Amino acid sequence: MKSLTSLDVGGCDLDCLPQGMGQLEKLYQLILRDNKRLVKLLECIEEMKSLTSLDCIEEMKSLTSLDVGGCDLDCLPQGMVRLEKLSNLYLGNNKKLVKLLECIKEMKSLTRLHVSGCDLDGLPQGMVRLEKLYKLILKDNKKLVKLP
Repeated sequence: MKSLTSLDVGGCDLDCLPQGMGQLEKLYQLILRDNKRLVKLLECIEEMKSLTSLDCIEEMKSLTSLDVGGCDLDCLPQGMVRLEKLSNLYLGNNKKLVKLLECIKEMKSLTRLHVSGCDLDGLPQGMVRLEKLYKLILKDNKKLVKLP
């Protein structure tokens, strides 16, 4: 499966990503949506070198799209900034997600960020540096009272 470019395991009730995901060097799209038990995501994403679109994901250098909507995430890994090609990040409906890390400003290729239905109360000031970001979806963040 080393030639795999897209993987959709949405709604599969995963609690962790399988070991060896980091060997999927050509993977550019990873869809993990609605895996409510996926709590060890950050640990496994750090191995994935091609993933540009989460934790073991930081090594997935080719990843351009990542969908982790509805996975009950409460934070994002710092290592995500290493996903230099990540352009599309879907974090919607992660009700425990209360803030985005300031390091998101380093994700220079980000063009679309979807964080609707989370519990954000603000956005990092550094987000204004995301020059390629053209689509930002923030709806249904009831505590969000100001933008940078």
